[in-house]
Amino acid sequence: MLLAGLLLMVQAVAMAQGQRISGTVTDNFGPVMMANVVEVDVNNRIVTAAVTDINGNFSMAIKNNKNKLRFSYVGYKTVTLPIGERTKFNVPMSSQTTVKEVTV
Repeated sequence: MLLAGLLLMVQAVAMAQGQRISGTVTDNFGPVMMANVVEVDVNNRIVTAAVTDINGNFSMAIKNNKNKLRFSYVGYKTVTLPIGERTKFNVPMSSQTTVKEVTV
């Protein structure tokens, strides 16, 4: 009986962690390492977060699939995507900087 109760508790904890998602963040030159991947709720509050590895990969457990994922990195345009039923995200990022004038 004790073992059955323990197994139910372990299952409840695993279910509370939510859906597992993963993906890759890239730019024109390849993977973007150390990019921020943040789950935000409807009030733009951070719920969970992860950082991409050296190959631009991330993996995280989300709390609610109705939330959104926000991808950001210094010098790049922030990308926000709905989570929905997706479990795999391949996110291309583009540079935010533009050269307006060059003086020689």
